[in-house]
Amino acid sequence: MSKLLHSKNFCMAPWITMHLWPSGEAFPCCVVLPDEDKPFSGKLGNIRDNSISDLWNSSLMKELRVNMLADKPSQTCERCIQQEQAGNQYTLRRELNQNFADYFHRTEATSADGSHDDPKIYYWDVRFNNLCNLRCLSCSVKFSSSWYQDSIKRHEYDGPALLQLPKSFWKQALPLIGEVKHAYFAGGEPLMTKEHYEMLDTWIESGNTDLKISYTTNFTQTRLGKRYIFDYWNKFSNVHVGASLDDNWQRAEYLRKDTIWTDIVKNRKEMIRESPNTRFFLSSTISIFNALHWPDFHKEWIEEGLVDPIEFNLTLLTHPEYLSMTVMPQELKKRIEKRWIEHQEYIERAFHIAHPDWKYDPSIVQSMIDGLLKYLWSEDNSQLIDRFHDEQRWMDKIRNNDCYEVYTELEKLKEYGDHYEKVVNRGW
Repeated sequence: MSKLLHSKNFCMAPWITMHLWPSGEAFPCCVVLPDEDKPFSGKLGNIRDNSISDLWNSSLMKELRVNMLADKPSQTCERCIQQEQAGNQYTLRRELNQNFADYFHRTEATSADGSHDDPKIYYWDVRFNNLCNLRCLSCSVKFSSSWYQDSIKRHEYDGPALLQLPKSFWKQALPLIGEVKHAYFAGGEPLMTKEHYEMLDTWIESGNTDLKISYTTNFTQTRLGKRYIFDYWNKFSNVHVGASLDDNWQRAEYLRKDTIWTDIVKNRKEMIRESPNTRFFLSSTISIFNALHWPDFHKEWIEEGLVDPIEFNLTLLTHPEYLSMTVMPQELKKRIEKRWIEHQEYIERAFHIAHPDWKYDPSIVQSMIDGLLKYLWSEDNSQLIDRFHDEQRWMDKIRNNDCYEVYTELEKLKEYGDHYEKVVNRGW
């Protein structure tokens, strides 16, 4: 057992979970996303056309189980592998293997063809709908209803604004809710979604308040009607709230359009006061935009007492590639590298001030920063600078923004694009 759990390719996901989008599309987990630039998709099917049992034993799910038990790599899992190769110690694969090691015995019931006749959801990761009040640059209408008008203007979508799972899914899912050991809520925006609160009510009423509950939330909302999220969190013993905050002030409002930064700060101070035992951490996506500035944002929140120095997790934006750090020219990469090395030293000092009696373990922070810098230099994608100019001028036109006014260091990219002036003068 331990050998597979610590191998490079095995993951518990195909035996304990299934991930659903608001559109009904199903995947082995949330990290497996279809790559539009490649002919491959990690899609299992759609809950509108298939039952949970059908999806559980889809051809892809069976293939994954066979490969994992043989410790063979699967194209489906390349994103976790990519993150781990970059030094990220906190991939979903590693988290599930660690937290669900006691469920390894479920693999013993796997048939030779990879089928498994006991569908169970112990790790809940279902996106109820795409209801969201923000338009984050790295998102789309599939996960944010607010993206609808932008998607129409970009001529890339002709579906409805609101996507939500069918009622037929809930009839199948309700018997499984009681066995959940870890529930992960993300969006859309989970704190705006009534089904999320209804699930919390179910667990409270049944006395199952010891399960782990974790979130990825934009942290703009604390109430839904009469429901107050801090009252709910105080009834559970193990709640982890990851706030999708990538930068501060004007830069935050550019990256996650319709954010009001002062509301974010107010909500965090309210959480410290009303729900002090709920764990809070920054769940940040590092991209071409904030790679240089995130350390300053992190430092500001540490010094204002809004986050513990080591309570953060970094996700490296790899798709779309034109928004990744690898697009930057060498001189900007050198500035970023210097900033993060300095920030690593700052985090250690800040930790000793915040926790004078605690031993500092440098490996946690170091692995994340080493991974970030490794990815920064992993490729030279400067050939995508023209694509970056193209996309951002188009988005800025739609949203009445100016990327280069907010992120002044990106002005440097104008010197490298072969057709920047052509992009500017297209007259969108």
